[in-house]
Amino acid sequence: MRAEPTGKQLLASPNALFCAAVLMFVLAIIPGMPWLPFLSFAVVLAFVGWRISQRTPGEADDAELKKLETALFSTKEEPLGWDNIGYVDPLSVSIGFQLAQMIDKSQGAPLTRRLEGLRRSMSNASGFLLPAVSVRDDLGLKPARTCIPTS
Repeated sequence: MRAEPTGKQLLASPNALFCAAVLMFVLAIIPGMPWLPFLSFAVVLAFVGWRISQRTPGEADDAELKKLETALFSTKEEPLGWDNIGYVDPLSVSIGFQLAQMIDKSQGAPLTRRLEGLRRSMSNASGFLLPAVSVRDDLGLKPARTCIPTS
């Protein structure tokens, strides 16, 4: 399923296949290299490139091309603003569901308080304000694991 788009991309341009055929031919004529596999692969690549260059674009290709053209040349432009950009936390901590009690406000949120204290002391020591740390529970993690994603 996933190989179909890759195959279309590799076989879209016969020039790429011709370049690969030339490279295989050069490897075949280097003394000491196994010439038969490289030469046969060069012939196969050149033949496939030639067949693709002889192919005429089908109706499906034309329909796909028209869709792309209409999408590219549409006049509907929205002004770019801060609402179009999603918010990304500069620093966050994800925790497993067993550790969720560490951020529960009804239980005192010890992890959140520790991280805030650490942020405060590091900001005082470094001389600039560090960004706030967001703490979230993540069901994708193992129950007692933590994760600090970097973006």
